[in-house]
Amino acid sequence: VLDGTGGPQARTLITALRERPIGPLLTILLVGPAPVGVPPDEIPQRLQIQAWLPETAPPQDVVRSLARALDISFDELTSHTDSPAAAPAPQPAAPPTHSPAHSPADPQPHDEPQARRAPRHEPPPTDRPVERVAHAQIFPDRAPAHAPPTRVDADAIRRKLREVRHEDYFTILELRRGAEGPVVREAYRRLSSTFHPNALDFELARTFQDELDEILDALQDAWAVLGDASLRVAYLQAASPPSP
Repeated sequence: VLDGTGGPQARTLITALRERPIGPLLTILLVGPAPVGVPPDEIPQRLQIQAWLPETAPPQDVVRSLARALDISFDELTSHTDSPAAAPAPQPAAPPTHSPAHSPADPQPHDEPQARRAPRHEPPPTDRPVERVAHAQIFPDRAPAHAPPTRVDADAIRRKLREVRHEDYFTILELRRGAEGPVVREAYRRLSSTFHPNALDFELARTFQDELDEILDALQDAWAVLGDASLRVAYLQAASPPSP
């Protein structure tokens, strides 16, 4: 988070990020003047961030703070950028298509007759047919494939908006805690279809356009985390209350 004034903007942004369901998983660094009224040595604890650096801090200090926050070594973050192997190899200049001494229409010694040339963009031979994968198997479609099973009105949109703003990802997808796999995918597809503007009355969708966008974004966030096994485990660990 970059803040050049030391005012309340950075504090407000950090608070908003922490209040999101995925907030406990975020690594946040603040770069800028010390927020007004907060001693520098108390900034990380007061703002619930991993580190604070003044705006004059060199980039190396920012990278070192990031490495400490992520519990990785400084060399891991810098070795690939400092290594000569990371620089792209120079590409040889393309040879001219024809000699300036000859007209493009003149035949060249290395040219083959047009009839003997292989057709362009010819697919490579293969021993088996190319397998086609349905787009929906990889990226769930947000557009409704059929009419939603439940009726959505203004009150339903307002209720769902309160959920996506204040509840955890499992509640947003209307699932029991710990649900996984196809159950999560089906819940995401059902709710994203239900609250998609194309499935609603035109005037209702136009009136609540911003609210519907926020709901669909939150559903997509929940699917991105709960639909991934490693992120789901990390989310459950971060959202669980600490042991006494």
